[in-house]
Amino acid sequence: TNVPPGMALSWFQRGQEAYNQKNYEEAVHFFEHAIASSPNDVDLWAWKGIALYKLGAFQKAVESYDRAIKLFPTKASWYTRGEALRRLGKNQEAADSYSEALKLDPKYKIAWHNKGFVLCNMGLYDDSLKCFDKSLELNPDDKIAWTNKGNVFYDLGLVEEAIKCYDKSLEIDDTYDTAWNNKGAALNRLGKYEQARECLDKAIEYDPKDANSRSHKGYALCRMGFYEAGMRNLNEALKMQPAYVTGWNNKGVILLSVGQIRKGLKCFERALDIDPNNKQSLINFQCAYERFSVLSMDLERLFVGEEFVDLTLKIGDECFSLHKVILSVRCPRLLDPETIRVLSSENICRAVMGSFLKYLYTCLLYTSP
Repeated sequence: TNVPPGMALSWFQRGQEAYNQKNYEEAVHFFEHAIASSPNDVDLWAWKGIALYKLGAFQKAVESYDRAIKLFPTKASWYTRGEALRRLGKNQEAADSYSEALKLDPKYKIAWHNKGFVLCNMGLYDDSLKCFDKSLELNPDDKIAWTNKGNVFYDLGLVEEAIKCYDKSLEIDDTYDTAWNNKGAALNRLGKYEQARECLDKAIEYDPKDANSRSHKGYALCRMGFYEAGMRNLNEALKMQPAYVTGWNNKGVILLSVGQIRKGLKCFERALDIDPNNKQSLINFQCAYERFSVLSMDLERLFVGEEFVDLTLKIGDECFSLHKVILSVRCPRLLDPETIRVLSSENICRAVMGSFLKYLYTCLLYTSP
């Protein structure tokens, strides 16, 4: 480094020592003292930015990198600035920072890789693929780059192409749990649930604490007909990671598929509470809510039109034509276990019972703004 001698050097060395011991807050304190003694030293601002990044103070880290870049731009400062912006969710600004780093070093492979990552987040898939191709040209054995390239294809709906990329990653490292997980998720999407389960078992073997693999395995098991085992895995994933959006979506889709629409809606709502802009959660919620609306209309037609009745409820001289299945689900206590078909009572107001039955059939099972 180019830190001047004297107090600035002393503070800088203490900051580095604290940083190496992972005492990042203390490191920032020492770097600030060094900067007070030598405010135009680029390395001091860069080191402060790195320590702030480690603390999770990403905006302050960006400000430190900006000062370093103003004094003397380097590819490392532009790249680490991009990393902080990426963590802030500022994908376009992050991409611009990576681009500046690449102007200084066109063979800076990690900058190509991470630029591809943020472009994928922005939905700029063609540009993202070009970046990953460039990264892989510089380092063909980068298992992470192959996996992330596969993720771009997955987002594009080109699932077979995604699987080819995951397989390339696994050729490089057959213990790479993320590639096994993503391949399993892709196979789920193709409906190849048994193959998916095998991949996800591999992922769990290499990382037993990964909620992603557990959730995708649960989804596969449910689709294979092993509902209880599948739900155990889905619930275990959410226990591991309660704010896991994909986990809530997976569980919601399964609940929807077995007719538990209300519970499915609650799962999608939970996913949207965590990430209100998640497109898949929004699509799932809309689909489930439409199914609820259709169900409510169908039930009303059954009640008003008296279609397919197989049960009579007699109140005094008045009879109500009903449906055993609906009553058994919504109010099983009304069913007489002995006679089943005919129920009667002299002590119930007919108007009250009529209103109650209409409520059972036609009330909104679920409401949402």
